[in-house]
Amino acid sequence: MSTYVRPAEAMVVERRHVEAHDRDGATALVEELFGSQCTCSGEGETHFSLTSATAGPLRADHVSSSLEVSRVVDPAPGLTILHTVRGTSTLSVWGEEHEVRPGDSVLTPVGVPTSLHCRGFEKMFLTIPFDRVAAVAERTTGCRPGGFRFTGVRPVSAAWHRHWVGMLRYVFATLAASGSPAAHPLVNDQLVESAALTTLKAFPNTALAVPRTRSARVSLATVTRAEAYMEQHAADPISIHEVADAAGTGVRALQQAFQRRRGLSPAAFLRATRLARAHDDLVAADPEGTTGIDDIARRWGFPNPRRFAAEFRATYGCSPTEAFGSG
Repeated sequence: MSTYVRPAEAMVVERRHVEAHDRDGATALVEELFGSQCTCSGEGETHFSLTSATAGPLRADHVSSSLEVSRVVDPAPGLTILHTVRGTSTLSVWGEEHEVRPGDSVLTPVGVPTSLHCRGFEKMFLTIPFDRVAAVAERTTGCRPGGFRFTGVRPVSAAWHRHWVGMLRYVFATLAASGSPAAHPLVNDQLVESAALTTLKAFPNTALAVPRTRSARVSLATVTRAEAYMEQHAADPISIHEVADAAGTGVRALQQAFQRRRGLSPAAFLRATRLARAHDDLVAADPEGTTGIDDIARRWGFPNPRRFAAEFRATYGCSPTEAFGSG
């Protein structure tokens, strides 16, 4: 019988859909969503709808309105990026006004006073932890969290914008799916990591200008300590920073040491460890029980059944179905 710690139980993906068809009701919803520093105006038929989903630190909102909505935030409390589906709006930040048209995506910087004026719109809002983006910046570029900030509101290129919108739609679809894999802590952590990394690459920031430096060499004993930590905490949504701290080295030095001594990244080692745990759980599973193959895969951070099956077969020479309950 396996004695390792298994991942925490699935969390609840909180979903909400509300509509208002009068000015007072719409204003109340706008204030609830954006805060009290909001005003609503407009003539004719009134419609406002909000569909939102929250899983852990990740939040996605789909908002449409026939009204004109003005919002002032001083300063912005979190990192929110919005994508416009319909309508035009104006974002004011750093003393400049940015006209936002359908298809555009803009970022509202953390800790900076901003205002947003929308006219008859449909928008998608993604909110992610700024600290997570800063941590990814440190890991990938060496930029210290205290020196990290966004320096522009529009994507760095059309290609990165397309990539970011693709990530946005994937996050929305994942959170909206019945039995969403985002409810599982390890999958949720991967989703937040993907959103943070894509946002880091897509929008101007100080980390993109940090020159890469060569890290000090790391001993085999340090790599071994990192492996032991990941094996012990495979059930937890651990970060590469935690692994590096436990091993007594820096993030980039650890990554380079893994490539040099193991021929793979720390993330790949952790994924292989979790795949091994999923294999053990599949073999030990009760075919007559309530826990299925997909449940076990998602528990260990594998949300895509096809990819999991392919990776499983490549590693163990059989399918998850063949392994299920074979112990």
